[in-house]
Amino acid sequence: MIEVARGQWGISALENMVQDFELVGLGGRVQFLDREQLLSRIQIDDVEAGVYAKDCTVLHPGQLVRHWPR
Repeated sequence: MIEVARGQWGISALENMVQDFELVGLGGRVQFLDREQLLSRIQIDDVEAGVYAKDCTVLHPGQLVRHWPR
């Protein structure tokens, strides 16, 4: 997962996200990326910074309810 800040106003939210992960002992699973680090991973216009999470998944809530457990 990569969360991006499209402007300077979004950087503090990303920093808070990293701090939240650190508070629950998962700081090693996320990395704050400055503009250059972010652009080396993904090409996106008007980006200031990002947070990269090594472990991430997306669950569809409807399928989770209808098909859980199998």
